[in-house]
Amino acid sequence: MLTAVKSTHAELISDRIHFDPFAAAKAAGTRLPAIQIPASFWAGLQPLVQKITYKANSPLPTADVLIITWTTAEAQTLSAVFTSNHDYQATWYAYTYGAQTLLKEIPASILDEKANADSLGKGIIGYFNIVTVDGKTVVLFKPELHPSEDGNKLPVIGLINQIAGEVNPSLLLTTGTAGAIGSYLEAADVVITNQARFYLTSPASYAAYPGITNSVQLTAPPVSFSTAYITKCNQQITSLIEPDLTAIAKAKNYPSLTRIPAIFYNDVPGTKLYDVVSSNSFSLDDKNDTDGLQKLGSVNDMDDAFILYGLTENAGTAKLPWLSVRNISEPQAPDLSKATLSEWEEIYDAYGMYTTYNSALACWAVICGL
Repeated sequence: MLTAVKSTHAELISDRIHFDPFAAAKAAGTRLPAIQIPASFWAGLQPLVQKITYKANSPLPTADVLIITWTTAEAQTLSAVFTSNHDYQATWYAYTYGAQTLLKEIPASILDEKANADSLGKGIIGYFNIVTVDGKTVVLFKPELHPSEDGNKLPVIGLINQIAGEVNPSLLLTTGTAGAIGSYLEAADVVITNQARFYLTSPASYAAYPGITNSVQLTAPPVSFSTAYITKCNQQITSLIEPDLTAIAKAKNYPSLTRIPAIFYNDVPGTKLYDVVSSNSFSLDDKNDTDGLQKLGSVNDMDDAFILYGLTENAGTAKLPWLSVRNISEPQAPDLSKATLSEWEEIYDAYGMYTTYNSALACWAVICGL
């Protein structure tokens, strides 16, 4: 049975950002299946958590790579893959440095309504942990700010530029769930790209950032890495979550997978543009191309173009190599009717955490290839 569709795009967005699959399962009296990555897959390259002495309200330490993810479910899965513990809020460090300045950019009315107001009320603007992968130090970071929730001054841009300056990485990865654009991509596929563009329903909204327009296509400096570990993932591990997705699809009558999920690096069959397309509202591609997304890129989200724009406009980060690593949480929709929107929101809640395993593994593959 379909649940009632959220009445506003803001509610849809908030649900996606803050949905907690573990809390939902507990409330329903069920238990999520445990995803175990075989030790043999890592072949000596399993991420290792680093014990550090971190003083509260301090800058982040330097590292080789900075990975940023956005939602509760994404952070839970990223933490599971890189630290073997999904409970990031209990095991990661709270980041409060510079919070007072950044939080002033959020209108009070919005701040009071945010689902993560408890963290922001304590001055926590992010959570982080530090691991090593193949001798490289990696900072994992989950912001408590978000482009679609915090008003048109976009304080998250200031936050990302701040932490990028502190970590001073050689590579920045932003990662998480996305919707498929076009008919080829399926749930748990991953698209990696260094290109982004906007799909803005109110393009005149960002007076503080006049360069944020629908005509802007952004390209980050190129990243040199071996794709051998992406091939390894495609051959050995992207199928790991297939049984769970298949079981969910069968039980709930969702669209089922027709092939093994795969990671694509600037190469999606039948697609000419690989950009991540970021909206300032809820967007979804359908077979009729109602929103015109198919002429823009291969996946749609609500974050990455804003972040890449902020990086390129900042002298300290303009030359920082960046990649978007996005897993498909739901396939292309048949239409944009209320019934479909409701079902696709349910698919997102059911699939989001599982599909994120493949984008977390894709991040691992890129790091190993550096």
